[in-house]
Amino acid sequence: MKDSVTLVTLVTLVTLLALTSTCFAQEDILRPYSKRPVAVRDSTVPDMVHSRKVFVPSVRLGIEAGMNYNIYTRAISGSYLSSPTTVYAQGSGFSPFGALVAELTFAPRFGIGVRFLYETKNFENTVTEVTSEAGIVDPSTGYVVTYKTIGMDATFASTSSVVTIAPYVRWSPFLRFMLQLGPVIQFASTAMATSTTQTIDNTETFRFYNGITFSKSVTVYDEEEITPSTRYGLDLGLGYSIPVSSWCDIVPRISYQWMFSPYTGQVTRYDASKDYSSGSVPYTAAEATLHGLQVSVALMFVL
Repeated sequence: MKDSVTLVTLVTLVTLLALTSTCFAQEDILRPYSKRPVAVRDSTVPDMVHSRKVFVPSVRLGIEAGMNYNIYTRAISGSYLSSPTTVYAQGSGFSPFGALVAELTFAPRFGIGVRFLYETKNFENTVTEVTSEAGIVDPSTGYVVTYKTIGMDATFASTSSVVTIAPYVRWSPFLRFMLQLGPVIQFASTAMATSTTQTIDNTETFRFYNGITFSKSVTVYDEEEITPSTRYGLDLGLGYSIPVSSWCDIVPRISYQWMFSPYTGQVTRYDASKDYSSGSVPYTAAEATLHGLQVSVALMFVL
């Protein structure tokens, strides 16, 4: 009898020890490092490299294409109030650009990069209900015998090209969302080609005459150097990275280029809109500014 009790007691103790060992083993699986120093590395303890993702710096290269919305302003002073020269005071328009992008991602939320862009800068402006004096020629003599003030519309259009270098710092406060900020350096690759068109109102019977034909409108072409040829500014961009694969992202982006340098220098010209009654007067076109809003899509590849 005593041997039986002893045997039962021994079996009970062994069972309790086995259950206790099982409970402790389950707790270690849920918290594998709660009972052991981090320095311990053996086959029963997973290494930290396997239990936590380790960030590895990477390089991304990409191609980008988009559109500029160009905003041009220029103060005009000294001209007649209703003169067609007022058309040069402002302008806006769309133009394309292409870019190459390189970025080094050195932290999960931070990176540094640079964009190399070739941009066209197109803009135009139209003013209505302006006036100009036109001479009326005596056909028999070929001399102006009188003049008439005619109503018209005036349109100013400009185009040029620049090469842009835009280094930036990227910060991603949220998953896939990115904020980019950096300087802009632009180099003029062409002069600013302009055209000014004057179109007579439909209510007028007068027509322009070039010595051969009569026409309702006339266009004058000109070129103006972009001065200074190197311009500086600041670019603030927002983007969102859309994964396509483990090595490729599509990144739509919107940014604003605020240029500190003028687009063209100050020039003095003559306003002849009242040439017959008051004579031509000099007017000043101040330094022009050109800022831009950019919308683009980039294809980025992870090396």
